[in-house]
Amino acid sequence: MPKKIPNKLDPHHPHARKTAQWYQMTSDHIFEIQKSRVGGLTEKEVAERLKKYGPNALPKADRLGGVAIFFNQFKSPLVYILLIAAIISLGFAFFHHSTDYIDAIVISVAVFINVVIGFFQERKAQRALEALQEVVTAETTVVRDGERQRIDIRDLVPGDVVEIGAGDKIPADCRLVEVTSFLVEEAALTGESKAVAKNADTISEERILAERENMAYLGTVAVLGQTRAVVVSTGIDTQIGKIAEMVAGRDEDLTPLQKKLEKFSKKLSYIVLGISIFIFVLGVFTTGTDLANMIVMFETAVAVAVAAIPEGLVIAVTIVLAVGMQRILKEHALVRKLLAAETLGSTTVICTDKTGTLTEGKMRVAHIVTVENTLEEFDHSSPNLGKEDAEEFALLLRIGMLCNDAFSERQEGSDEYEFQGMPTESALLQAAVGVGLDQKQLNKETPRLDTVPFDSSSKYMATLHKFSKDEQIVYLKGAPERVLDFCDYVYTHTSKTKHKKITKDIKEKIQKQYETMSRQGLRVLALAYRKEKGHPKSFKDISAVTDQCVFVGFVGIKDPLRQSAKETVDLCKKAGVEVVMITGDHALTARAIGFELGLKVDESNVLEGVALREMTDTELQEKVQDIKVYARVSPEDKLRIVNAWQARGQVVAMTGDGVNDAPALKKADIGVALGSGTEVAKETADLVLLDNRFSTIVTAVKEGRVIYDNIKKIVLYLLSDSFAEVILIILALIFGWPIPLLVAQILYINLINDSLPALALTQESAEKSVMEESPHKRDKPILDTEHKAVIGFVSGISALAAIVVFWYILDSTGDIVYARTMAFTTLAIKSIMYVFSIRSLKEPLLRMNPLSNKYLLMSVVVGIGLQLLALYTPFFNKILQTVPLTASDWGIVLLACAVIIIMLEMIKALFRTKLFASTEKV
Repeated sequence: MPKKIPNKLDPHHPHARKTAQWYQMTSDHIFEIQKSRVGGLTEKEVAERLKKYGPNALPKADRLGGVAIFFNQFKSPLVYILLIAAIISLGFAFFHHSTDYIDAIVISVAVFINVVIGFFQERKAQRALEALQEVVTAETTVVRDGERQRIDIRDLVPGDVVEIGAGDKIPADCRLVEVTSFLVEEAALTGESKAVAKNADTISEERILAERENMAYLGTVAVLGQTRAVVVSTGIDTQIGKIAEMVAGRDEDLTPLQKKLEKFSKKLSYIVLGISIFIFVLGVFTTGTDLANMIVMFETAVAVAVAAIPEGLVIAVTIVLAVGMQRILKEHALVRKLLAAETLGSTTVICTDKTGTLTEGKMRVAHIVTVENTLEEFDHSSPNLGKEDAEEFALLLRIGMLCNDAFSERQEGSDEYEFQGMPTESALLQAAVGVGLDQKQLNKETPRLDTVPFDSSSKYMATLHKFSKDEQIVYLKGAPERVLDFCDYVYTHTSKTKHKKITKDIKEKIQKQYETMSRQGLRVLALAYRKEKGHPKSFKDISAVTDQCVFVGFVGIKDPLRQSAKETVDLCKKAGVEVVMITGDHALTARAIGFELGLKVDESNVLEGVALREMTDTELQEKVQDIKVYARVSPEDKLRIVNAWQARGQVVAMTGDGVNDAPALKKADIGVALGSGTEVAKETADLVLLDNRFSTIVTAVKEGRVIYDNIKKIVLYLLSDSFAEVILIILALIFGWPIPLLVAQILYINLINDSLPALALTQESAEKSVMEESPHKRDKPILDTEHKAVIGFVSGISALAAIVVFWYILDSTGDIVYARTMAFTTLAIKSIMYVFSIRSLKEPLLRMNPLSNKYLLMSVVVGIGLQLLALYTPFFNKILQTVPLTASDWGIVLLACAVIIIMLEMIKALFRTKLFASTEKV
């Protein structure tokens, strides 16, 4: 990195933050530090600085090759287990029967799917940085050697003088030195919902990024006016460059599901290894140490290990996630990362932007206030204007329509209007159209002659219009404190003169109205007029524009809540999900919206960015759970908020739409980007809201919970069946009986229950109480105490039922093939039938709709067919060493299965009773 200018006032200097920053310096000082001038740099200076600072571009991240990324995906305990299982299965296929290849194929497909998914996930960070690169691909106008020229912005250097006009992208971080009505849209960088009026004035105090009116930053867009500015930072030193560093420098954390599956896989591998060794040692000890017995016991131990490994789990999890993604897509949200679909279900905190997510993202006139009348709920479609106040309100909206640079167009084939212009002015225009005013007609009747454009220093706009034969009229709108200073009268329809002198009491009343509206988070504008005798054609012909004006009233403008926002926040509360609003808007606006949403908002839990930056990370972690609303925050603030919540063990979803949100979106467990947001945000995020609605996030959270529930059901189902086989063999070895199941039979059962029924569980819909429960905790394992108990109980009962059937047949007939066939069929049919009970541990079997999952019905029918194939075809009789069963045999099998299901329903009822009792105590 090239050295910076060794000046203690240079903001790149290590002590810069202790002295001054660019926005705190005068324009002369900027030129002095940058060793530049009004006529710009010379070509020689540019060449030297390009060599010193490098091009005005963001650095490209080091990229792994495709092969390296691919092989990185094999670094997973579950993948290791599956690969070993596949090799063992291939070994059995080679030494025994060709049908065993199917098991190896299933395992291999599971590994392949897992690797491919991981391969595409790892490329996401690279795409995010490439999207950041797109921000700096444009041309700009620069002054060099006293001449204007167009250059690629990559060739800009600190000290360059640039000229920027409406519609231009800001080419670098710049200090403004000459400004003409310059407005910049900074939402992509600061989160500020409205365009910011800029000036060239020096700022003395420290300010956050969104409040530096004399600065313009790379990646933002000029929407009005023009400016001449000095480039102060380029490339990686710009604000957007710092964000690129944050995005590039952060490794993505594993999702909660990845962590749980990794932990589950490790534990399962140790358990399976221990069981295999135990079975081998026990078998050799009980059956003898001759080579033939040792080979049989080794094969049995390995077969049991393969059976205990739920090789269908990876495939089932992948399908569950894919199905969930499709359901979420139907709700207008796109999951960009497969595992993120489940992580949504474990979300405990949603940090959400205000504008466009909780609100409509469109400014509307909400309140209209005059001295004598107030309309607090202004309906644009059918305004409720009474006869007495209609005249005052109509005049107010007439001024708002005429002292306005926005315009409207009727959409083709519709009565609807499309409004173009600044959000505030469009809101005024829409309100006026709503009461029946016609902009084109008014412009014909009172054409505009001259304009004093709005400026951040003057804080008002004025327009001069033709009015009558004897006089013209001036309309004004602007900041209340500014416009009120111009007014000596107030408008009243009850007076013959239509106005009266402002008294002390009237002024106090007006002031209270303004303060009340401000506390409600409204953006308040004051409107007034002044009549001019004669026929002045411009403001140059008027001696005192801002004197003796008539105050008409206030309009309160806000970005209204989406209709479903409050209901959705209430749903989050019931679901145990904390909602935190983070916005770049002012605290008053943020507090008002928070209150309207139903958040518990007061002075103690609304935090502004300035106060946040004074906290240490430890202090923020202690207080973060109490803060409901953050206002005027910076990109670093958002990142710290996410870190603070995660430090408390919470699973955080963070919404955003701008470049500034990229680091926080990447750091969050679930990054949620708005569909209308920047490509940088969407490339970094895990979930993209296609309709920008907050309610869509909560719908996605619900689907995430369904995904997690279905994964737990599949694990429960697979392990209950696998360990039943393990326990059955252990019991037989303990009793000194022959092995009840052969290797081929174990693998055949495993094939049945690892495929169709397990996959059918991926299609289960949401249970009724899914959004009435608390989110599953990050550190809570996939299998809780209840599920472990069910696995142990079902495995034990199933093994006991199978060994009783085995012993009964063996004892009564002495036919080992017949006895093994009965044990084999009991376990196979049990695994097919009890899946209906596993569908829900919260509902009894008889209350569940058996037709709600048609895939499960199909899997059961096919599973039964496969078992009949194993029993009644000579080919499989030979391979599996089975014999056909009689009707009475089937009666015994079905009775054993019925006992297992009844016992499972009993333990489910016990857990439901305990759960109800614990809920009652709470």
